[in-house]
Amino acid sequence: MVTLTLAYSAIARNRAPADLEAALLALPLDTDLTTLNGMTLASDTGSIAGNVVTRTIVYTTAPPSPAIPIPDANIGDMGIGWYTVAFSKALATPIVAAVPVVS
Repeated sequence: MVTLTLAYSAIARNRAPADLEAALLALPLDTDLTTLNGMTLASDTGSIAGNVVTRTIVYTTAPPSPAIPIPDANIGDMGIGWYTVAFSKALATPIVAAVPVVS
């Protein structure tokens, strides 16, 4: 099994961190895109450290097959932009994506 971990963070400036975390976690994930890429949502969690709110999304894939290649840096790079723009627009707050982890 291959795991892809994506983390998106924002600074709570004009609202309480807990409110920003709730709003960030309420944004829907693109289930069509993940299904198309043969990925399954393993976890979707939020955390708060001071005024920084982070949403961590973990996907898994079945063992590689000819139809579903091993996720690599390309899918990790895709993950950076995957939700960064959508989350930023929806929350009217800059979102920063961490470097994706493929393991």
